[in-house]
Amino acid sequence: MKVKRYQGKTKKQSKFSLKYLPWFICILSAIFYCYDFLLRVAPSVMIHDLMRAYGVFAAEIGFLSAFYYYAYTPMQIPAGLILDRYRPRIVLTIAVGLCALGAFISAAIPNLYVGFIGRALMGFGSAFAFVGTLKLAAIWLPPERFGFMAGLTTGLGTLGAMIADIVLSRMVTHLGWQQALYVSGGVGVVLTLLIWLFVHGQNPRRKILQQEYKDWSHAWKKLGFIVRNWRFWINGIVGCFLFMPVSVFASLWGVAFLRYGYHLSQHDAATSTSLVFLGVAVGGPLAGYISDWLKQRRMPLIVGNLITILILFAIIYATFIPKLLLFALLFLLGMISSVEVLVFAIGKEISPPRMTGTATATTNFIVTIGAAVFQPLVGYVLDLFWDGTIKDGVPIYSVYAYQLALTLLPIVLIIGFGLTFFIPETHCRVLLKK
Repeated sequence: MKVKRYQGKTKKQSKFSLKYLPWFICILSAIFYCYDFLLRVAPSVMIHDLMRAYGVFAAEIGFLSAFYYYAYTPMQIPAGLILDRYRPRIVLTIAVGLCALGAFISAAIPNLYVGFIGRALMGFGSAFAFVGTLKLAAIWLPPERFGFMAGLTTGLGTLGAMIADIVLSRMVTHLGWQQALYVSGGVGVVLTLLIWLFVHGQNPRRKILQQEYKDWSHAWKKLGFIVRNWRFWINGIVGCFLFMPVSVFASLWGVAFLRYGYHLSQHDAATSTSLVFLGVAVGGPLAGYISDWLKQRRMPLIVGNLITILILFAIIYATFIPKLLLFALLFLLGMISSVEVLVFAIGKEISPPRMTGTATATTNFIVTIGAAVFQPLVGYVLDLFWDGTIKDGVPIYSVYAYQLALTLLPIVLIIGFGLTFFIPETHCRVLLKK
């Protein structure tokens, strides 16, 4: 009788694990993406502090923030191959540790070039966050839940950006930017331990899926097939342009623009910008769910792209609108532009089977190129139209300069709208069977 009771308990535990463990593992990994976003947008709430500490102008701050992407973006494809080859638990643990190290280095030595190194370490480690989460989703979750998990991961990621805008901005105000980065590094240490203890990359019900990743030559062959697919590149470029309201506006220059364009305080501007990330947190999972339900990928991208263009023009140029309307537009900007998550599902569905990690990483590589280029480019345009005003040792840019610089974003979105019509409709199915 004792044996039967023990076996019954084990069976119940096994059933519980199969039902809830996959979601727990994927969500814990998604929290890493949340931490990634916190580090990614941190410079946006300390722009003037960094200008003062380093003695630099907007272009240099743009480059400092973009150094994250100079490591993050080229690491996307290797990250996918590494995750397809090695255990996600080990890879993700090391990755989070590098992010924490980058935060500690940036805080300890207030030097611009050391800041470049710290941002690069953060970007290098963060390169595995989103890709690793979707890799685990492909291993643990049913295929029909992949689109939803892509949206949920993006949503959780943007919560990290909201924490940066609301909590980190207060810490910068009351404690200083260095102490804020020290705390960020400490959070990374805790997350490193949690991922090492709880993340598993082997699903006992899908052992066969792990065998194909042993051969590097096979992986490079399939990568070659992916990068030769011109539709794959079009899909990634559309995602790149749709992500710019988040990666360029909300992640760096939005706080400063709202502060001067709408006459908000530093904290109110940061809190307002967090509404973009709240919109993504709501819209990402919603876009994935609606797309899965409609069995459509391309049409949501077309509609979302067009509405995003209109909202961006309104935010940039209608600086006379009431604050409540501004807050609504910022939320809608994040929610509507979050249809960008669908390009990851499309990338997976137009790529060879069992290459989810590599397909996702290559898509993310293309998507994040935009921030690497346009964060410093917006800063360069600001410097170009700077009228020479300096206050407390910090250069002050006019609203007109911000409007000219940020107009780059709706322009590229218009191009992306046209390109969307060249993306194949997958109807939520993998098009390649071999």
